[in-house]
This record gives sequence, C-alpha cells and structure tokens, in this order.
Amino acid sequence: MITTYITYDNFTFTEPVPFVSKNQEIINYGDRWGQITKITLEGQLTGAGGCPDDFASLINGQNNLISGFSRDFKKLSIIEDSKTLFEADACIIRNINFEQSRYVKMLGYTIELDCYERDLFSGVYGVLDPVNEYTFTENEDQSVAISHNISARGINTSTNSAIENARNYVYSLTGYDPNILPININNSNYTPLLRSYVENINRLNGTYNIQENYIVDNSNNAYINPLYFTRYTTSINKSINSDFDSMSIQGSVQGDKRANFSGIRYYASGLNLYSICSGLFGSQLNPIPISLSFDENSEAKTINFSAAFDTCIIIDTEQNIFSDNDYFDGNAEITKDMINSLTSITISGPIIVRRGNLKEKYEKSVDYINNIINIYGSVPTYLYDRAYESYNKLKSIMNIPSNITLNPYFRSYNITENPEKGEITISATFDDKDAPPNVSYTKLNNFEISYQPKIDLFKPRPTYNINGFYIIYELNNAKKLATVNINSSQEFIKNTLTANAKTDFYKTLENIRNIYISGDYVLMNETTNFDETRLNETKNASTSLEYSKQNSAKDTSSPFLPAKIYIKQ
Repeated sequence: MITTYITYDNFTFTEPVPFVSKNQEIINYGDRWGQITKITLEGQLTGAGGCPDDFASLINGQNNLISGFSRDFKKLSIIEDSKTLFEADACIIRNINFEQSRYVKMLGYTIELDCYERDLFSGVYGVLDPVNEYTFTENEDQSVAISHNISARGINTSTNSAIENARNYVYSLTGYDPNILPININNSNYTPLLRSYVENINRLNGTYNIQENYIVDNSNNAYINPLYFTRYTTSINKSINSDFDSMSIQGSVQGDKRANFSGIRYYASGLNLYSICSGLFGSQLNPIPISLSFDENSEAKTINFSAAFDTCIIIDTEQNIFSDNDYFDGNAEITKDMINSLTSITISGPIIVRRGNLKEKYEKSVDYINNIINIYGSVPTYLYDRAYESYNKLKSIMNIPSNITLNPYFRSYNITENPEKGEITISATFDDKDAPPNVSYTKLNNFEISYQPKIDLFKPRPTYNINGFYIIYELNNAKKLATVNINSSQEFIKNTLTANAKTDFYKTLENIRNIYISGDYVLMNETTNFDETRLNETKNASTSLEYSKQNSAKDTSSPFLPAKIYIKQ
C-alpha cells in the first residue's frame, strides 16, 4: 500500500489525500533568473457518517484547512513511501476555494500555491523583480550626471524575511561599477562622485530601492582635481566710473557623499583662485583679493566659494604705513566760496583691508590708524598732507593766488568705527581762511573791526569889523574823536592746555593791534571772556576792544578797511 504525506507548515493532510498538479513558469531578468512552481491541491473533506454529524465534522475540517494554510512562505513537502517527491522552502498561498455544498457527506476544495524552489534559481534566491540600471546624461558644463537605480522585491525564505532578502540584494549592487562606461566618454580621469543617496522601503510589499546619483567631471581642466567636482564662473568689470578694473569668480566644490569633509575643506582652501582669474584676465591683478568667502555644507559635502581681485597694485610711498597691501582709500572734495574768496577741501574715506574676516579687518584698521599716529603724530596731520597735496595741484585751476595756502588746522574732523562691518572711516576738512601768524593752538579765529572817523565841527560867526559879513570857524573843542572797535572770538584745538590757549589768544590780539591800531590811538575799553567750562575739550575766548585817537590834528586816515586781515607771505 502506498502511503503519501502532504505537509504545509505544521498542517498534514489526512485521508483522503488531495490530488496534486504542478505547473512551472520561468522568471526572466535579462536571462533566466528563477522559476515559480504553481501547485494545485484538489481534494475532499468527508463527514462523520451521516446527518447531523456531517455538518459539524465538515465545518471543523474546513476551519482546520484554512488555519493550516493561513501563513505564506512556509515549507511544502510531498513524501511518498519515505521518498521526497517535492519540497519548497517558501510558498505563497494564492487561493483556498470550497465548492458549494449542503455540508453533507463531502466538501470539495482547491488550494493554489506559488512555490519558489531554491535549486531552480540561477539568480539570487529570495529576490524577485530585480532592477539594476544606469542612466547617463551629458551636461553643457562638460559634466556627466549618472543615475544608478537598484531595487528588488523579496520573498521570505527559511533564513531571512522578504525585506532582508531584498535589502541584501540591493546593498550588494550599490556603488558605481567601473566596468560600465559609455563609449562616447573619453576621459582618463573618469571618477564618478556620489552626490546623493536615497533609500525607499515598503515592508508591506517586501520591496527595497536605492537611488544613487553621481557626477563626473569630463572637462580635463588642469585646475580641477577629479576627486572633487568643481565648477566656477568668472566675470570682468571695467568701468570709467571705477578707479580699478576687477574680476570676480564664484563656484562650488562637490565632494563624494561618503568622503571625509576635512579633505573637501582642505582641497577648497587650496584652490588657486588668483591663478584662474589672472590667467583669464590677461593683465596683472593684485594677488590679495578684495573679497573672499567660503560657505560650507557638511551634510551635502559641498563648499561654495567666491573671490574678487582688482588691478589696484599698492606701492608703499607713505613711510611703511601699509601692511599686507592695506591702504586709505581717500577722496578729495574741494569747494570754493566765490563771495568770501574761501576754498575748503575735505579728505574722507575708509581704511581698506584686503584680508581677514570682519573681526580681523577691524583690528587691522585699528593698527593702520595707530601707524598713522606713530608716524605723523595725529590722524588730522596725515589727512592735512593729503589735502595739501590736492590743494596745491588745483590752485592754478581755481585761480587761487600763490601767496594763499591751506591752513594746517582742521575745521572739522571725524573718525567712524564700525566693528560689525570691519570698517573704519576717517575724514577732515581744511580751508585757506586767514589765520593769525605765530600761533600754534588756534583752530578758528573770527573778528570784526568797525571804524568811525573823527568829525570836525564848523560854525559861522559875524565879523567884528565889517557889518553883514560872516566867517566860518572850526570849533576845536567840539570835535568827535576817531574810534576803532574790535570784536574777536577764537576756538582752540581740542585738548589744548589752558595756558597754551591763552598764549595764542593774546598773540592773536597783538597781531590785530599791530595792523590796525597805531600809536595815536588810546585804549578806552576792554572786555575779555575766556570759556573754560569744557575743560579738556575745545576752549573758546572772546574780547571786545575800543580805541580812540586823542590828538587834535586833522584825521586824514581812510575809513575803509582791507578785505583780508592777514596777508600770506
């Protein structure tokens, strides 16, 4: 007697054993990948020998059958007389059908299974629907974009779950295969760099997918290392409104997704941006950039960079003030008051520092100011030298007499510090207004002089010897005296000592007396005020003088005063 056992998972059929039919389908993936064996079990469940026991017996058998085939990817084996006729580790239950019945005596059923036999897989057992494809796109910037798509659908096996089988398969194919190279790409430095890596998992369907995107530099540029994908653009700026021509460069460095970012940073910092720009510009550029920046994105493994160079080649003619090509970018603005015949010149501008971050630029600007003070004694003195040079060059153009010169005492001075922007701006204004000679601390001197000449009085009187005749007599005792009034005010350089300020003040008054007051005039009244309320700052002084001429001689002096008091020699 032949004994047959059909077992799925932990369920074994009892008599009557179902009939078994088998059909096989080939799984192709380029070539034969594997084979699906479709198993159909057709049989009957028998009752207990008559109503009403048949109904309960058939329902119980039906439930046992459904329970035994309730889980996919279990082992199916068919054994006859101790010989294994069929065995599959992983089967999928496609259908369990029961025929219409009154549940009396017998109940027919059909079970359909898809079985995956290990020995019938030439590919990877436990993996279905494998995908491993490359897509190449050549870009206008002489780069090649490569898309690598890997996916698989797994099935449960005796050792792994479906998602584990799919993932293991996909992982085994990640990375670029150097044997895959389009015939139209000819580059000895062909090095694909991983730019992005996207992973998708669907545990319900047992599918796993990885999308890799690569980039390849196909330019053969001598400045570019193929291990770091680098692209840049340059622009040249030439304008009649600019003091210098300039050239800028902007670009990015893309490292491999799996690379150490410190290596990318080291490469980017070593890019010779000056050589790139000077090679394209065609003439000499200052190797120290006027701006330089790097923007890092460690997650994306990219570094964006930008730089700008100009044709400003600094030659140190200012007693070694310059350090690392830093300089004062001063502008001269000259104005002339035609009514008062007064010319003023303003020197202003920022300290230009070409290297460093904002903090370093500010600190270098402070050092530059300190160098000016050490060499010139003060910043205004340095600015006066710049102003004096421009003033002398323009004197003939502005019709300024040769005996007029620029006063060394500034009319205004300002220094603006902006640490947030890494800048310091300095400015000062000077003019050629008459200044008292032989004074050292006077910043500003204003004075007014009023002159009232002597008035002679005459009166007619009758003659003592001729009746009806009159003679005009001069009344000596009724003469109005000639007077000179002087009102003067002075402002002194900041932080001038009080004693020095007073010395300058009296020297200025003495200069005025020597020019306008002769020995015939006598001081009638004097009021002087010296303002010390702003000690250690600018001091002010003012005075009012009145002089009168005492002799009786006829005053023949001119009632007009010259427009300019102090004549330059």
